[in-house]
Amino acid sequence: MATTTRKEGDTYPITGQLRNKRGKPIDLTGITGLKFIAQPAIPGVGTGGTKTATVVGDPVEGRYTVPIGANDFPQANYVVVFEITFSDGSKKTVPNKGYEDLVIEGDLE
Repeated sequence: MATTTRKEGDTYPITGQLRNKRGKPIDLTGITGLKFIAQPAIPGVGTGGTKTATVVGDPVEGRYTVPIGANDFPQANYVVVFEITFSDGSKKTVPNKGYEDLVIEGDLE
């Protein structure tokens, strides 16, 4: 599983590539929705949320970007999944086993 680390207050987007359990890119051609869902790894520590992710480049490659605001995720460790909605209305959660990790470290300012 991938780990993304940011400092509290950072606003540059989270980017990556969605892959299936065999490590192949997930084809995002024709999807109708892509959600980035983050919840605190320790309940009550941090504030989770859902953000809309955007497909970047060739959808066949499964690359995405998630814009984040300065106050979206306070300092904490989060578990993350992506929810893909296909044109027929079916949904797939990635990863389908376990979670991605998002670590928001405290800012020194």
